[in-house]
Amino acid sequence: MKLALCTDVLADLPFAAMLDKVKSYGIEGVEMTAGGWSPCPHVKTEELLASPEKLEKFKQELAEREMRIVALNCSGNPLAPE
Repeated sequence: MKLALCTDVLADLPFAAMLDKVKSYGIEGVEMTAGGWSPCPHVKTEELLASPEKLEKFKQELAEREMRIVALNCSGNPLAPE
C-alpha cells in the first residue's frame, strides 16, 4: 500500500518546501487541492494553465523528488446553502 498526503495540511510552506517535507515523511504521493473551498496554496490552477513554463517547473519539482500526484481535490462545502 502506498500513502499520500493532502498538501493543504502544509499550506504554510512554499511548494518546493512542502514537497521536501512530505518526502521526509517517506511519502511519495500527494493529493493537491486545485479548487473549491481551499485557497489552493500549492496549485495555482490559472497560472499553470496559462504558462507552459510554470507547468513544466511544477512537474519538474515533483519529478526531482520522485513524487507523483495521486489526486486533485476540488472540494466544496456540502452544508452550504448555495
